[in-house]
Amino acid sequence: MLTRRYFMLATTASVLANPGAAHAATIDTPFGSVALPASPTRIVTLDSAGAIALNHGLVPVGTTALSDISMSPAARELAKNIPLVGQTTYDGQIRYEKILALRPDLIVGMIRSGSDYSAMYRKLSTIAPTILLRAEGAGKLLDVSFQLAVAMGLEPQITEAKNGYEKRCRAMRDRWSPILNRKIFAVVSGRDRQIVVYAPNSWSGRVLSDIGARLPAFTHNAERNGVTLSYEEIGALADVGGILYPALDDEPAPEIADFWNFTGFRDLPAVKAENMLGLKNLWPETYPDALVFLDAMEGLFQHMEDQS
Repeated sequence: MLTRRYFMLATTASVLANPGAAHAATIDTPFGSVALPASPTRIVTLDSAGAIALNHGLVPVGTTALSDISMSPAARELAKNIPLVGQTTYDGQIRYEKILALRPDLIVGMIRSGSDYSAMYRKLSTIAPTILLRAEGAGKLLDVSFQLAVAMGLEPQITEAKNGYEKRCRAMRDRWSPILNRKIFAVVSGRDRQIVVYAPNSWSGRVLSDIGARLPAFTHNAERNGVTLSYEEIGALADVGGILYPALDDEPAPEIADFWNFTGFRDLPAVKAENMLGLKNLWPETYPDALVFLDAMEGLFQHMEDQS
């Protein structure tokens, strides 16, 4: 329960964290423009902001739960012993008292579309200037990761990462254009005995689109991150030349176990040709994630080229 004492302490903390701080700039958020401290040194990160900070060498004073698959080995080492302030911003699963005790001078985080975070924002902003940015669709997460990094004072590092990613995409478009021009690629997963085919506005769909890969036409106007097919509709993937799927320990992940051995799936041309790629992370949210994804795609393209 948040008490009157909490709000009194929060007001005091917002002054003590960085008394008389100059503000370097403002950043637009769904909750209005927020003035950034000129040189924040005590940053609390929420959701993917933690991985973004750590991947670029910035150690927050507190963070929500981190995902190993979104961090480099060096970032995972830096993450040891960082105090947790909750699990996620989703449904308000954060601990305000813990954040307050850390006396941050900036709070930065990612929030999901489709939910109301105004109450959370009001509570956090009584503690310190708070930047909560929303990605309107998973395909926008890379863009939001750039904005979050800038808010944390990491503009040179994130600009270098973005430029490296874009350079890699251009090189892959040129190197693999014969395959990209001839083949369609599908990213599939499973849910409730249905097949989910990810759309261009999804995590992996964004990265594939950035290298010029084509996704199935029936996904192009999807309002959400993917389109669901029943097992009887699996023929919609008959013209697909390459299939990506979630993997765990080099085996198909449990969510696709139901259809993995389904005859209709095994009879797809891409499956018969073994033009398939299992990935631990089909959901790249940061540039390092996306580069790992592209590394794996190079292997699939090489396999397809060797077959032709």
